Amino acid sequence: QFPGLQDASTVRTILGAVDHIAAIMQEPGEQVVVMSGCGTSGRMAYLAATTCNSLLAASGRRPCCAYLIAGGDRALLTSQEAPEDDPLLGGRELQEAVTGKKKVFYIGITCGLSAPYVAGQLDLCLQHPETFTPLLLGFNPVHLARDHGVETWDKTVKNVAEEMELAAKDNKAFVVNPVVGPEPITGSTRMKGGSATKILLDTMLLLAAQKVRDQCPVNEQTVRTFLGTYTQCLESVYSKADAISYLITNSGKSLQASGHIYYFGSETSGIMGLIDASECVPTYGTDPHDVRGFLRGGYDTLNNAEGCLDSLGALYRISWQHFSQDLLGRFNSSDSAIFLLSSSDELGDCAELAEKLK
Repeated sequence: QFPGLQDASTVRTILGAVDHIAAIMQEPGEQVVVMSGCGTSGRMAYLAATTCNSLLAASGRRPCCAYLIAGGDRALLTSQEAPEDDPLLGGRELQEAVTGKKKVFYIGITCGLSAPYVAGQLDLCLQHPETFTPLLLGFNPVHLARDHGVETWDKTVKNVAEEMELAAKDNKAFVVNPVVGPEPITGSTRMKGGSATKILLDTMLLLAAQKVRDQCPVNEQTVRTFLGTYTQCLESVYSKADAISYLITNSGKSLQASGHIYYFGSETSGIMGLIDASECVPTYGTDPHDVRGFLRGGYDTLNNAEGCLDSLGALYRISWQHFSQDLLGRFNSSDSAIFLLSSSDELGDCAELAEKLK
């Protein structure tokens, strides 16, 4: 009844988005791709934008991606819920982010089609088609979008989603909303929804970069093949179910013993650890200090728009050095340390820190 990730309608919409993004990558200058969301969606927008910019720079091209997250960069590390419900703030922040740009491809991410912050930005895009081409990315049918009134606004998220559907029929917008099924924790779209968000953003951005680099067309089979690599990744993860279960069990014992879980990683793996730690509070009701992530290189590696935030407090001290200064002396047998590695090249640094934890 509803389209999935690899359904023909989803694949065709991805292809349309790839064409727009590739055109901006070809001639960035006064054009930009902006990705935006709240909570997990905003963190995925940040990760996709910064990763894509790094890849473009490495290939000699100008970065052309930007991200917005409700609550600003502190929301990358802690929950900031009040701004998520402000559509007018969303519109203002998007307008400020694209000052001086003549063409903007905007991707608004709201897994449940429920975020007023994103809806306000989509509404702005629809009012200015001469500048914006908007894409709504979520995992809920439009008729089930949030339809509650929003204070200080004369629309609902559903109103905007319906307007996006109409604009999409006229080829003035895109709606990508495959249904990925119910979440393991009711209402927590940071699970299936978060994973699907990353898959779709990576697919659109990387295929656009490939199209520009190779100067070759991208077709439906290219998209399906790319999406298929994630199926292989999923199968690889589930093949390690016993080992993952063992890790989860022992981590749970740490929390039951009033201990802590600490993630340590470099580059993207370390950033994913930060993101996972930040989401344990709103998902499971943990204390903010129960699960923490630490990134080798700290804010230099995070490469976030607002730069170093460690003056905001302990939860924003995220480097391995910060851990050594603040928590190493208190680490004990009730705590769990989880090292997140992308390659064997990182083993040496991890082993050195692990030795200090014994």
